[in-house]
Amino acid sequence: MTGMLVRSSAGHDRDRLYLVVREEGDMLWLADGTIRPLQKPKKKRRKHVRPELQGFSREEVERFFQNLAWADNQIRERIGMAEKMR
Repeated sequence: MTGMLVRSSAGHDRDRLYLVVREEGDMLWLADGTIRPLQKPKKKRRKHVRPELQGFSREEVERFFQNLAWADNQIRERIGMAEKMR
């Protein structure tokens, strides 16, 4: 699921799009490039998100951690494009 864009289905951030940057068991770490940058991802249970579409490949997400500012820009752009398609 890493690299996928997901929509939060529970909590105060309901209906917000995020990129899955890491997964561990039932937990996902989500970033949106603005409120939740790649340096400080949101931790959320898998059952509280709905998959939307594939955002980035796993390799691209791994490269994001080498240049965090550039990565946040890329994440914001991709989420913005996905919102417009909705």
